[in-house]
Amino acid sequence: MTRVACGEVLGVWDDDVVDGGEVTVMKLNWRGEPVYSWQGEVHAREAGRLVLRAVWRGPGTARVADGVVFAPGDVFYEHYYDGKPYGLWQALTPDESALTCWYCNISTPAVLRDDSIAFRDLLLDVLLYPDGRREVLDRDDLARAIDEGLDPALAVAAEDAVREVLDLIDRRLPPFDYVAPV
Repeated sequence: MTRVACGEVLGVWDDDVVDGGEVTVMKLNWRGEPVYSWQGEVHAREAGRLVLRAVWRGPGTARVADGVVFAPGDVFYEHYYDGKPYGLWQALTPDESALTCWYCNISTPAVLRDDSIAFRDLLLDVLLYPDGRREVLDRDDLARAIDEGLDPALAVAAEDAVREVLDLIDRRLPPFDYVAPV
């Protein structure tokens, strides 16, 4: 299935990705330039949904917010959905015994083909803490990108996606059906 918005292809979804296979994830910036890539294994797959298990390999650590740092060995279960403008990443300690956070990356819909998945990062992120608190990150980065030429329709799509993710959290819909109340 292909979706077109703002005059460009935003998402192609191939439901034939092999269970248990390795997938390369490619994060592009809002301009479509490669930023970072990593490997994940298919953990679960059903029509329109793919969950990868990936291990943070760096480079180094990444400070996401006050008290939230991703470090080598941290495990991520990355949920991607056909046509959805986000990836919902459950971040766990290396032994998978404790939730670090849910990091909800706002993006164009993922393009899934063969053994790769790619998306354009739309800068905003929703951070859901283990105790149920949530925070929207990087609004200043979105404002700067708009000044630098980000298509206004993509900025609106990013804000709409934040509202959709917050609604999933508030209504405790999967994958947030076991999140602690605030």
